[in-house]
Amino acid sequence: VPETTEKIFLGGNHCDRLRRYLWRTAPELTQIAGNDIPSLLNLQGWNYIPYYNAAAVNDGVPGYNLDNVLLIMHGICARKYSGYTARAHFERFHTSGVCGHVHRLGQHYFRAYGGVWTWIEGGCLCQLEPPYCSSPDWQQGFVAGYVLLDGTPTPRFDLQQVFIHNRKLSWQGQLYKAS
Repeated sequence: VPETTEKIFLGGNHCDRLRRYLWRTAPELTQIAGNDIPSLLNLQGWNYIPYYNAAAVNDGVPGYNLDNVLLIMHGICARKYSGYTARAHFERFHTSGVCGHVHRLGQHYFRAYGGVWTWIEGGCLCQLEPPYCSSPDWQQGFVAGYVLLDGTPTPRFDLQQVFIHNRKLSWQGQLYKAS
């Protein structure tokens, strides 16, 4: 099976601020070409998926849906503790998935008749002490993994959280340090 690469940019709630601001203060400017996130971020050649706002009407697919096996999205809710947001997303969408909205690392598993599912909170790569918030409960990290196409109609995925601590991370037995 040949390798394929698709570049995907998932818009988040911060990206959606431009759209909401324009519609609220100057709706006539929304018709000007280039006044959107894909143009402003030069995302030509990327599959841009806008932020999923659960309160909006007719908002479409909530993220990138990989063959109805894995939903990858920014995230639509936040819960207080690590893993709780993952559980809330699973309860909302009833599939396995990944989100990052809460800037935390966490994971939830669920098994029932018919299968096993998991949802992962993907952490963040931002500063842990932002100027607008005092000591937030965030963890630096990301989700990495593989989608395994074994010739069956449903691909298998293997995802792992990669925790970054004190500017260091470990991936596949190798230690990496930020300079």
